Amino acid sequence: MGKPFASELLKIPDTLAWANQVDVNPLTEFFLQCQYAPLVSIGTGGSFTAAELLRLLFEARGGIAISHTPLSFLQSNADLRGANLVLFTAGGNNKDVLEAWRVAVEREVRRILVICGSPTSKIAALAKRTLFVGLSDGARIDGFRRANAGMIDNEQIILGYEISDEKWKDIYEELCNRTGDPKARFELVFLIDDFTGSGKTLLRIEDKKWKGKLTKFAKSIKRHSKLFAIDYDIVIHHYVATKQAMKHLSEFIKQFNALYPQLMFVQFFHFRVIIRSYLICWLRNSVKI
Repeated sequence: MGKPFASELLKIPDTLAWANQVDVNPLTEFFLQCQYAPLVSIGTGGSFTAAELLRLLFEARGGIAISHTPLSFLQSNADLRGANLVLFTAGGNNKDVLEAWRVAVEREVRRILVICGSPTSKIAALAKRTLFVGLSDGARIDGFRRANAGMIDNEQIILGYEISDEKWKDIYEELCNRTGDPKARFELVFLIDDFTGSGKTLLRIEDKKWKGKLTKFAKSIKRHSKLFAIDYDIVIHHYVATKQAMKHLSEFIKQFNALYPQLMFVQFFHFRVIIRSYLICWLRNSVKI
């Protein structure tokens, strides 16, 4: 029992030398954005020690924090809207960690930071296989691009939803280069817009035909379906939406999904008018239909 632990203790000097060379600017930016909100820190196994240390450090600076294992987090029914979350994982592939990440997303956590020891983990792969597409000028995609510089590749951010065949080809080539996988597929697409009042510009039935921005984007996806994973999601994100629009889209997206199950539309509304830098690929404040 003691030998493996003793060998790990011998690696402490090398670990400290490595830690001194790591660029911590992304962590600094994240925690600067988190200082006025509660923090949830999650870790499993040895990573729980890091999660507990983070809780202590955050509380020492006057913040409110709680540490969880993935299991205790999944058992909690706390309202996490407005809270931030840090997930520590060595490999990023364990089912309990992936489930904790999924539940955090569904509970509408404000920001999620994943600290993972493997660049090839399933969580990291999802980030690289994600697209962000603007539905109008109001989405302020250029601002989104600048706010997330260094976190999301420019090639993952598309200014408009009417994408030419040539553009799709370029986007896919960049995906393969980014992942190092010539057979890579997109797994998640965010459609971003600023406001929806009625929801009908996005999706409606007119003269017994589907119309709207989602219909146009769906047709584009259908022409390039080989670029997407079998179980990919399309997430619809609005900074502000009326209750009327939410009701309309909830009903119509159900019908649309029933007709085109391969598209797997997911809908959510995030009630903030201004684009924030925390809208990064680790975040998916989703309400599934």
